[in-house]
Amino acid sequence: MSRKIFLILAATALPSLLLVTVGSGVAQAARMNPVVQPGSVTCANNWTGVIKFTPPLRTAGTATHEVFTVKASLGNTGNPCATTAGTIQLGAIGGKLKFNVPAPGGANSCGIVFGGGARVPVPASKFKMTWTAPAAPSVWKKLPLFSVVGTLGAPSTLAITGGKVVGSYAAPSPPLPPPSASLSGPAASWSSAAITAACGTTAGLASLPLSAPSTGTW
Repeated sequence: MSRKIFLILAATALPSLLLVTVGSGVAQAARMNPVVQPGSVTCANNWTGVIKFTPPLRTAGTATHEVFTVKASLGNTGNPCATTAGTIQLGAIGGKLKFNVPAPGGANSCGIVFGGGARVPVPASKFKMTWTAPAAPSVWKKLPLFSVVGTLGAPSTLAITGGKVVGSYAAPSPPLPPPSASLSGPAASWSSAAITAACGTTAGLASLPLSAPSTGTW
């Protein structure tokens, strides 16, 4: 009798084991082979986040290395991002731009960063976009090199161009213009006077909020 009970229990457990194994395999396959959507996404005036400067930007900065770290939400239910396919998207972006400047430095010089000249970060610089539907990443990376131009204004901007997007979304054929973004935020923080004043403090300018009128197309 005990042997029959054991066999029944074993037979009952086997389908459950298979269900767990198959379910895990499907989930893993979805992560390894995300859905790739054609076209591009534009997020205009609906950013919420921050850009950090390490080391902080200073009026007379002499650092030989500088990192811009970007982290932001893209779109919201009231103002989502739009795709060239006519659908809407919500998502997030995160990544880093790294700059090297030989001695005497100036990588964190406020006048150089926002001086209107193009700067090229190291090739390892890249961004990752994650969209809520489909839940698949897009990587915005070097190929060719990024170009970053900062200008003081009302408000000021940090414009990022170049690079190549792979994943969802990737540019359709014929290809669209290279991906780009114009980072900015509230005038209280991004005005030329506010940035100049912050760079002149002892602590320097360590971060800026990202919001309207930031925009990006990938």
